Amino acid sequence: MAIVVYNRLANLQAWFACWQKAPHREAKLLVIHNYDGHAPDPRYQEVSTGNCDWYVARPNKGFDSGSFQDLCLDRLPGWTYAQWPWDALLWVVDDTLPLQKDFLQPFFSKLFWNPAIGLMCSHLSDEHSLHARTNCFCLRHEDAIHLKFPKKVIRTKEDCYEFEHRGVSTLTKQIQRLGLKVVQVSEGIADTMWDTGHYAHLNRWSTLHETFPATQEFVP
Repeated sequence: MAIVVYNRLANLQAWFACWQKAPHREAKLLVIHNYDGHAPDPRYQEVSTGNCDWYVARPNKGFDSGSFQDLCLDRLPGWTYAQWPWDALLWVVDDTLPLQKDFLQPFFSKLFWNPAIGLMCSHLSDEHSLHARTNCFCLRHEDAIHLKFPKKVIRTKEDCYEFEHRGVSTLTKQIQRLGLKVVQVSEGIADTMWDTGHYAHLNRWSTLHETFPATQEFVP
């Protein structure tokens, strides 16, 4: 599993509180910290020490899609695929939080039990075009290696949008061209995971805090 963090230390702390209570079994956790300025805030690495398997800091170039591109192309600073030859990846931005303890199981079980599925996502949106929102999705490495990106280096929000929902080769369309299905992990868009930034109005704070009481220290 990979969490992408951008200048929200409380979200990262909340995620670690969830991870400690989740039955993650064989799964490993990679934190990718997108930072502004000349150097990352050292608090992020301090908080990550002992709470994840790897912490990687990178300049905030291309936002979450740029981070995903760097991971797929094996060019994250100080980290390589050889360190974690993953067979499947759950990719999450830091303000999307789990609402059930075994949040990995719905993603990975469906992905591995049904070879016709190529992408499990938290939200399959029909805004602009049918697409998996890139705030939370799960895919196999054998499919990820076929992905193409709109630019050699994703830099801007427009580059991100082109990969997510505006381009002719969005993540969803590329998976479908492989002959695979793109599936929403649960019926509701805030059943398994909740995008607190995009869907704050759904207000699942009470569910989050009941499931992971320690998160009350870090998020409203």
